[in-house]
Amino acid sequence: MHHPRNALQALAGRPLRFLWSAWPWRSLAYLLSGAVFGAAAALVVSVALAAGVVAAVALVAVAVVPCGPVAGRFERWRLRLVDRAPAADPHGRPGAAGPRARLREQATWREAGYTLLSVLALWWVDLGAIAVGGVLPGVLLSAPLQPDTPCPSACPWPWPER
Repeated sequence: MHHPRNALQALAGRPLRFLWSAWPWRSLAYLLSGAVFGAAAALVVSVALAAGVVAAVALVAVAVVPCGPVAGRFERWRLRLVDRAPAADPHGRPGAAGPRARLREQATWREAGYTLLSVLALWWVDLGAIAVGGVLPGVLLSAPLQPDTPCPSACPWPWPER
C-alpha cells in the first residue's frame, strides 16, 4: 500500500480518498497554526506600537533575532504536518561561545527574517486560505437554508416577489 509523503501526493494520488484521510485536517492544522502564531506576534508588535514607534523598533530588534531559532523550530514542526519528511535543522552545534556563536550563523538570520516576514504578512495568507477554503464554501452551501435573504442587485436573473 502506497503511503503519500505529503498532502500534494495524497491529493494527486486518489482525490476522493484524500477527503477521508487525515491530510485535510493536517493541512488545516498547518494553516491555523501559522495564522495563530502570526496573529499573536502581530498583537505583540501592535501593543509595542501603541507604546511608540521607538518601542516597536526596539522590540523587533531585540526580540526577532533571539526568537528566530524558536520560530524556525516551530516552522519545521509545522512542516511535518503537511510533509512527513523532516526538514533538517540548519544550525551547527553550538560551541563554547554560547549565544554569540548563533549570531554568526546564516541560519539564525534567515530564521529572523522569516519570523519578521511571518509577523508582517504570511499569517494573513494562511488566514485568507482558511477563509477561502472553509468559510466561503460553508456560506455557499448554506444558501438554500436562507430563503429570506434578498438577492443582490448583481444577480442576472429575476427573483419572484414574495
